[in-house]
Amino acid sequence: MTKLRVISTIAMALLVVLLVFVASATAAQVTRTVPSECVGPGDDFTVTIDAPGVGVVFETLCDGWTFKGSSLDSYQVSVSGNVVTFTLMGDTSFTYTVEAPNTPNTCCTISGIYRDMDQIDHTIDDDTVCTCPETTSETATRTVPSDCVGPGDDFTVTIDSAGVGVVFETLCDGWTYKGSSLDSYQVSVSGNVVTFSLMGDTSFTYTVEAPDTPEACCTISGIYRDMDQIDHTINDDTVCTCSETQPETATRTVPSDCIDPGDDFTVTIDSAGVGVVFETLCDGWTYKGSSLDSYQVSVSGNVVTFSLAGDTSFTYTVEAPDTPDECCTISGIYRDMDQIDHTINDDTVCTCSLDNPRPRITDPSDGATVSGIITIVEEDLSGQDDIVYNLFEYRSVSGTTWTEIGNDTNGSDGWWVLWNTKAVANGSYYIRATMGDNESLTGSDQISVTVDNPPQYGISLESGWNFISVPCVLDNDTVEHVLDGVDYEAIVWYDASDQTWYIPSDIVPLTAYGIKVNESQVIENIECEVDEFGLPNSRQMYAGWNPVGLTGLVPRTAEYTFYLGDIDENYSKVWGPYKDGDYKQHGFNRNIFGEIPYPGEEPPDVVYTGNYSMEPYQGHWIYMTSDAVLSAIV
Repeated sequence: MTKLRVISTIAMALLVVLLVFVASATAAQVTRTVPSECVGPGDDFTVTIDAPGVGVVFETLCDGWTFKGSSLDSYQVSVSGNVVTFTLMGDTSFTYTVEAPNTPNTCCTISGIYRDMDQIDHTIDDDTVCTCPETTSETATRTVPSDCVGPGDDFTVTIDSAGVGVVFETLCDGWTYKGSSLDSYQVSVSGNVVTFSLMGDTSFTYTVEAPDTPEACCTISGIYRDMDQIDHTINDDTVCTCSETQPETATRTVPSDCIDPGDDFTVTIDSAGVGVVFETLCDGWTYKGSSLDSYQVSVSGNVVTFSLAGDTSFTYTVEAPDTPDECCTISGIYRDMDQIDHTINDDTVCTCSLDNPRPRITDPSDGATVSGIITIVEEDLSGQDDIVYNLFEYRSVSGTTWTEIGNDTNGSDGWWVLWNTKAVANGSYYIRATMGDNESLTGSDQISVTVDNPPQYGISLESGWNFISVPCVLDNDTVEHVLDGVDYEAIVWYDASDQTWYIPSDIVPLTAYGIKVNESQVIENIECEVDEFGLPNSRQMYAGWNPVGLTGLVPRTAEYTFYLGDIDENYSKVWGPYKDGDYKQHGFNRNIFGEIPYPGEEPPDVVYTGNYSMEPYQGHWIYMTSDAVLSAIV
C-alpha cells in the first residue's frame, strides 16, 4: 500500500489562522448549545460552541461540574478552577464535554465570554443544564402470543426491561422451557422457575413448549429484580392451547385458462392433512401421477383415491383429451379421521378451441434456475397466425399478485421479452404468458422457475464522513477503480504501526477507511475475487487503536469475529459503526472487563462484545492490548 503522509494538524491549523487574518473578518455572534433535556447524574454531556473562528472563548462552569475534554487540540485548551479557556485558530465550531455531578435535580448555569481579534469581549448568553431527578426502576413487561398455540407446539415469549438486573419467570407444570436468545451462561432453570441474568439486554425472547393437551392454559408470573435488589412484579400473562377442531373440507385448485388438447395439467388439493380424498374425473381425462408416494394412491375407473398422512397440500396430474372445446367437471369427497365425508366443490376444466391461441413457453424450461437478465420466449401452437399481443407476467409461488414483465405486440421476430431477475428477491416464481388474437380470444401458458442471483455488492455512503470496509480481496483494488464514478472529497487510512493517517492507493479487507462525500451515493465497484471468496490470509495488528473491517457477507458479533480471528486475548475494546457523526456501539471484551461501564447506555450502546454487531462494509476501531495477527474468516 503506497503511503502519502497527510498534512499535519498543526500545519493545517496555522494555515487556517493565516487565511483568517488575511480575510480580516469582523467578529460575529457566538452561540452555545447545551442538551435540551436533563442529563443523568454523573453522566457526561456535550456543549457545542459556534464562533467566528479566531479569538478566545472563556467558559465558566459551576462547582461539581467537571470539564473532561474537547474536540480541539490539547494545546488550544487550558483550565483554571471553574474557567476553561479555548483558543480558536479557524475553529468555527467545536465541542467540549462536561461531567455532571452525581446529585439528582441540580442545575448549572454556564456563562461565557468571547474575546475577538481586537481584544474586545462579547458576552455569550447563559445556558442552564440540570441533572435528572431520581426515578424508580420500572418493572419489566412480557409479551405472549395473542392467539392460542397448537398443542405440543413451541411459542415465543418476549421480555422488555431496563436491561440490567435479573428476571425470574415461573411456568406451569407441563409447559417446558426450551431456550432463549440470551447466552447460555445468562440462564438457569430450577423446576418451573427460569432465571435470566441481564447485562444490558433491554429485550430478549425465550421459547416454551406447550403441552399436548388441547384447551390447557398457563398463567406465567414473573419478577424483575433491579440493580438495587428491589423486586418488581411483572404482570401475569396467560397462554392457552387451541381446542380440537372438526376438520374442514378440502379445496381444489385447477387451471383458470383452457388446456391445449392432449396436454397435461396440474390439480392442487389442500386439506387438514389426515384422511382420504376421492377425486372423480371424466371419461377421456386420464390420471397421470401425483406428488404423493405411490402407496398413497389407488385408481379405480374414473375415481382416484389419495390417502393422506399429514399431507396438507399435494398435486396430481391429468392428461386432457385430444378433442378441442371439451370440458370436464371434477367432483370430490374428503373423508376425515372420524369417517365423516365432506363434499369438495366441483371445478370445471376445458380444452381450448381450435380458434384460441395456444401459447407455449419454450425458454426457459419449466423448473429452470435462472439469474441475471433472461429472455422469455413463447410460440403459438394454434397455427392461426393472428396473434396481436403476448403479455408476460410473474408472481412469487407464495403470492397472489401478478406483475407485468412486458407486453410484446410485434411478433415479427418471435414472441419474447427480457426479464431482469436482479430486480426481485431470490426464490421460486411462476411465469405466465397470455396471448391474444385479433378476435379477442386468449390463451395462456405458465411455468415455474427459481431465481438464484449471487449477492449484490455495494457500499452506501451518506453525506459527510463515512467509515467503510470491504469484505474480500477485490479483483481490482486500486482507489481509482473502486471509487470510479464516486464524487468524493477525501479518503484516508490510519496506520497503527506509526499512528499516522495516510492517503491510500488501494482498498483491502480486514481494515477500514474514512471517506468524505458531499451527498449520498453508492460505491458499486466491489467485485470480489472468485477463488475462495477472495479472502486474505491475515493482517498484522498493533498495540493501540487499529481500523478493522469484517470479512465475508454474514453479520457476526465482535466476540465471534475476533475469537475466530485468533486475537480474543489481545484486544479490550471495539467502537463502531460510524453513522451521523458518532460511533453507535462501544464494545468491551469480557476477558478484560469484569463489568462494562454504563451498561445499556444509549447512545452509544455500551455492550459486551458478545452483543456487539459487526456487518459487512462497516468500519470499526479495535483497541489492541498487544501486537497480534488477525486472521480472516468467512
